[in-house]
Formats: sequence, C-alpha cells, structure tokens
Amino acid sequence: TDATVTSAESSEFEVSIGSAYQISLSTYPGSASGGSGFSPQPVVAAKDVGGNTVVSYGDGQVTAYLVDTEQNPNPTGGILRGTTTRSMTNGLVSFTDLYINEAGSPYLLAFEFSGAELDGTTVVYSNPFAVGIGEGATMEMLETVTDGYTYGGVAFQVQPRIQVLDAGGNLLVDDSESVVEVTFTTNPSAG
Repeated sequence: TDATVTSAESSEFEVSIGSAYQISLSTYPGSASGGSGFSPQPVVAAKDVGGNTVVSYGDGQVTAYLVDTEQNPNPTGGILRGTTTRSMTNGLVSFTDLYINEAGSPYLLAFEFSGAELDGTTVVYSNPFAVGIGEGATMEMLETVTDGYTYGGVAFQVQPRIQVLDAGGNLLVDDSESVVEVTFTTNPSAG
C-alpha cells in the first residue's frame, strides 16, 4: 500500500512548571566518616508531575531518619544526628549538618515530607552507603602509670596505654603512622 505522509506545524506554545506533586532527592548524601558530616549534604526537592523542581513551593517540611527494618536493618544501631527536620523553601529542603557517629554499612536514609498535601511520592530513600572511620580526633587513656614513686632512669612499672578515636568515637585500628607525643603535666624535679 502506498501511504502519503504529510507534515504539519503547530502554533507556538509554552510548557510551564506545574504545581508541586511529589518529592525527590536532588542531591544524595555523600561520603562520611564517624562524627563528620556528609559531603555533600542531602537536598530534597518538590517536583511537579513532569519532574521539574517547583521553585515557588514553600509548604511543609522534610524529616530525615535512618531506616531500620527487617529488609534494611541499621547495621550498628547508630543515630542520625544534626538538624533532621527542615522546612521547604523555594522548592528545596537543604540539610546542612547531618552525620552519624558509628562507622558501619550499609546505612539507608529516608526523607519524609509532611505538613502539606502532595498527591505523589512523599517518602524517598538514599542509596545504601557506608560510614567509615575518620581521622584521629581524640585520645583515651586505657592504663595510667602506677601511683606512687618512680625512680629516675627506671621504666614505669605500668606503662601508659592510649587509644586514638575519630570524631565519632570509632577506634582507629589500622593507623600505624600517627605519632603520639607525651609530656609531663606535673614534673616536680624539672627533669
């Protein structure tokens, strides 16, 4: 069969952004180490049906929380810290200080919209991620030298022992390069 195809042009038209329909993660939480903030921090956006960010939308708020279900258990019992609920402004909820102290994986974050009506998705999830052990931030004494007398030129009977922890309190077990300097806080003989 012979078919003839004819082309036609329409008049110009404009496609505008619709009203807020759902939320979406526009920036996923980035890498993290114990006690340090995600880099980058997550950003949730109000979207129309077509997936466009509705910058005029400013209703409601979003709460971030750690998922702990049978299918996605919290690997360490860790707690999401920082300001976990933020208000929608200009179609965005930008978190700025979220972190988890406990190193482990896989963690999963949920972001739940509330305070206004949306017809579409109101809960979104991050990808699974790990929180690593960060740089040394504090030291903790495990054993202190024996109380009493110690003689010059003779080793302490009990040697001091410390452990190095990151900002989240995680033990740095693979650090063999850090240097610990010892000073005496009380030295009566000035020796």
